[in-house]
Amino acid sequence: MSQTQPLLSQIVADICAQVDVLEGPRQRGFLDWLQAHHQAGGPVSSDGLQPYLETRFKTLSPMGVVWEYRLLMDEISWWRHLNAERLIRISEEGR
Repeated sequence: MSQTQPLLSQIVADICAQVDVLEGPRQRGFLDWLQAHHQAGGPVSSDGLQPYLETRFKTLSPMGVVWEYRLLMDEISWWRHLNAERLIRISEEGR
């Protein structure tokens, strides 16, 4: 496990860096999606994202880590490229 720790730390740092550059509503949308995807007990915040992901990734097999990393990066990309009109609609639906 000690050999995988630096890799997991880098994966988590990479995801957190990508989430940090999402603007407000896009970041909130991603975090809400993440909470629903993982069926987290409480809301996932940008401040709590790193420890949350570290805990999550430690429970996964190596293939699970790869799959989850790709899924999260694809979802971040989706939120980043979502057009403004659809973002507004999604934000209003969530209220």
